[in-house]
Amino acid sequence: MWTGINDAYLIKVAPPCEDLRFANRIGLTSTGGTVYSRFLDSVKVRGWNCPIQEIRPVDYKRLRQDLRRELQQAKIAQENRGM
Repeated sequence: MWTGINDAYLIKVAPPCEDLRFANRIGLTSTGGTVYSRFLDSVKVRGWNCPIQEIRPVDYKRLRQDLRRELQQAKIAQENRGM
């Protein structure tokens, strides 16, 4: 879930939710304007109300740096194989 340009959170939900990455729309419930885990709030998708088990912040800037580094290493490895 994105809350800003570089602010992202990984949300783990309880069954029966599955294949959320393919959902066109999702909703979140909140308690007092804040989203909580441990079955207080939930993700709403396709008629299901899926309790939130865990919310973890994602270090998005670090993730992008790591991905860039991996791409550069893969490119160098590919160039070395071609020689």
